[in-house]
Amino acid sequence: MANHEIKTLPVAVRVFPESPTAERHGGPKNVWIDHEGILIIHTEARRDAPQKLRLGIYRFIVGGRCIEEGFFYGHLSKAELRRLKNYVARYPGDTVKGGVKELRLLTRREFLDVFWKLAYKARCLVVGFDLPFQLSRLAFHSAPARDFFAGGFSLGLWSYFDDKGRERMDRFRSRVRIKYIDRNRSLIGFSARNSPDEQDLIPEGSPSGDPNPGYKFPGHFVDLRTLAFALSDEVQSLEAACEAFGVKYGTKRTS
Repeated sequence: MANHEIKTLPVAVRVFPESPTAERHGGPKNVWIDHEGILIIHTEARRDAPQKLRLGIYRFIVGGRCIEEGFFYGHLSKAELRRLKNYVARYPGDTVKGGVKELRLLTRREFLDVFWKLAYKARCLVVGFDLPFQLSRLAFHSAPARDFFAGGFSLGLWSYFDDKGRERMDRFRSRVRIKYIDRNRSLIGFSARNSPDEQDLIPEGSPSGDPNPGYKFPGHFVDLRTLAFALSDEVQSLEAACEAFGVKYGTKRTS
């Protein structure tokens, strides 16, 4: 049995003092962004089809407080969906005063609208364990990635139905590109999209706040599997990471 005890390690910290000339010369300041909004997601797949979304959960955190949480689903049987609706009707959301009291129950497409508004439009931080795999379960289409992400893959999450009822890729919304560096690390980012709004063309940290026609918002993504490895120097499963870091509730297996 693996030993999940966390051992202390010496850490060297490099500090970059803020340059007083950066803003004066109009250059962007490379600073860590303390995200006010955080979207946490986790998904489960069908046992006979690991890439097909069965059920997902999400929490929306603002200023360290949960203001909304809920479920989203894909391939559920009628009996499973009925049980889920009964659960949502019986239990309230674990949110703060002023937040959404009810647990939300969304289809995959409905949740993707929430994801778009928070992750892209509001530029919130997206967090999940083994996040590339979580995102792949939301995808409608996949293809090899290009340019900086060449060697990785590109996920099309958003789609629409044409006049003949055929599902088509929505090119007015970004794709999500993923490239693995090694078994523990990956790069994740949004692609460019057709006809972005002016506010989406404003670079983060821009001193002027003016749109830049060449700017592509890359998104903010944190894979907790990578973070757990960085802190423990061990490849952790979700269950093992919860145990090692003393997560109060941990994970539970469901049928």
